[in-house]
Amino acid sequence: MFEIGFPELIVIAIVTLVVVGPEKIPQVVKTVSFWVRRISLSFENIKEEIEREINADEIRAQIHNDSIMKSLNETQDKLQEAAKDLSRGVYESTTEQGKNSDESQGKKISNGKPDA
Repeated sequence: MFEIGFPELIVIAIVTLVVVGPEKIPQVVKTVSFWVRRISLSFENIKEEIEREINADEIRAQIHNDSIMKSLNETQDKLQEAAKDLSRGVYESTTEQGKNSDESQGKKISNGKPDA
């Protein structure tokens, strides 16, 4: 996080000793450590909250994608059913035309004279 080496710590200790005095150093160290710990915990809480939000966004996106896929599957099923109906209709239509053609040819031949 911070790149503070041993020489920097010595300088901070000397400045603290001069400014605060030797009597109050334990109290100052205790107060500073309390605030550093509190800030560290606050950053951890913020980090966890952001991670929860990110995961919540991913879950929302997944739910949205699932609903889209369900809709697409329903549309695909409807299209397949329509294609089957159309295929059946074409088959039946073709079969009826074949029967009608056979019947008309049978009538032509049964008269004994082919129709011109």
